[in-house]
Amino acid sequence: MIEKIRTLSGSYGTAPYTVTVIPFSRDIQQRFKQIGLEISADYLLIAIFVWTDYSAQDMKDFVCLSAEFISLPEEEQQVFLTERLSVFKNPADKNRWIEKQVSLAIGIINYVGFNNHLEVVQVPDFMIEDFASVVPAGPDLKLYSLAFFKRNRKGQRDSG
Repeated sequence: MIEKIRTLSGSYGTAPYTVTVIPFSRDIQQRFKQIGLEISADYLLIAIFVWTDYSAQDMKDFVCLSAEFISLPEEEQQVFLTERLSVFKNPADKNRWIEKQVSLAIGIINYVGFNNHLEVVQVPDFMIEDFASVVPAGPDLKLYSLAFFKRNRKGQRDSG
């Protein structure tokens, strides 16, 4: 599933986020129980972490390995790259760009789940901090989004 999400991304470069499958644990099960959701090992938990140290060099890699950049004529590529990297001049612009990329990733995750006949339940943003202590994150990573997937009883997509 993670590889499918990666192939649907607009770039094979260094993304400002990473998508990870979180192994089922009793701590996570208890945290969901506290918010009124019963989960078991049958659920697949997907976490999106944002890189807190995402740099202009990382973004250059992301842009240069994007389908959009590669499809441009060579004489237009440098202008395109310069325009994209300009978001690093303003921290608010950089954060908006990162949030846009993460939002696209969330959409891709939901799309992949739906096409694999999985019911997708997004953990509300206001609850993310509650899960940060039980969802393992590496250095320079901040938990941004959580979703869990459950196969529908008949393996069919929901009708509504």
